[in-house]
Amino acid sequence: MIRRHKIVVSTVAVVTALVLAVIFLPKLFNSNSGVSENSYNGYIKVLNDSYPSDIIVYGEDIGFRSTLNYRVITEINEENLTSDPKYQYSFFVINDRSGSLKITDREFALCKKLADENNQSFFYIGQQYVQKLREFDFYDQLLTDQGSYYGVAYVISPFEPGHGMVHGFWMSTEEEHYLTNNELLGHILTLHFVDTIKRFN
Repeated sequence: MIRRHKIVVSTVAVVTALVLAVIFLPKLFNSNSGVSENSYNGYIKVLNDSYPSDIIVYGEDIGFRSTLNYRVITEINEENLTSDPKYQYSFFVINDRSGSLKITDREFALCKKLADENNQSFFYIGQQYVQKLREFDFYDQLLTDQGSYYGVAYVISPFEPGHGMVHGFWMSTEEEHYLTNNELLGHILTLHFVDTIKRFN
């Protein structure tokens, strides 16, 4: 069983390394994993086949490639956020880039409860609720230059026992690049999903 613990992850170091990995790293897993190419399609293979993952999306379209297995929900409730036992990993993404979603405190409390109880990683893209997420203990550090943060992640961690908190995996720079590359968000998210899996394997 995966154990949980709150570990604050250095935003600049982690995000910089992951974004650079999109372009420069030749390999992600060793040959035993079945995937050696560090590419969008390589990440999809990991998530679909090597380590079957339940990817749940609420809100705006992310623009994932059609080959990725994921599901879209229209309501935040326990049934929709519970993954089938056949999946090894679970990732829940709220895409609120436009700031149009209406999410209640009860729904955020449920997201946090299920993330902790079900070893589910949580990703929020947007600015509207970044500070609200702190109230529910998705992260515990004050964010400097808040206008630059477009995302917060609360991901499972192999450390004793835990979730790691990633601040700003999607920031103003990525938001600007997204305007000319509508695959960027899906690519970065799958990279983060696979990086999370990599820590356990």
